[in-house]
Amino acid sequence: MGRKKVLATINVATNPEAGGPHLWVPNKARWEVRDSHVLLIDPKSEDHPYSHKIVFIDAETYWTLWMVAFDRQDDQLLRLGQHFLKYSESYAHETAMQAPYL
Repeated sequence: MGRKKVLATINVATNPEAGGPHLWVPNKARWEVRDSHVLLIDPKSEDHPYSHKIVFIDAETYWTLWMVAFDRQDDQLLRLGQHFLKYSESYAHETAMQAPYL
């Protein structure tokens, strides 16, 4: 699909808190405009729940920034996923932590 500029949370200091009306917006996080490659992916299986998904991949790090999936039954938005990238010099000393489900 080409390249697009997208707003994303990348280079976060820690896993961001969720905020907003439905508690799914990363709150108190560093947002930035990133150049991304946009891919349209159609599943091979006819009975897959997604009709297709759109994936935004960061042009610098090749990290998946966003994933947008559409329902096969009515082609409406089914899932929206945002992926965070945390940079740390001290992974050897940090306790592992599950990122929040948004």
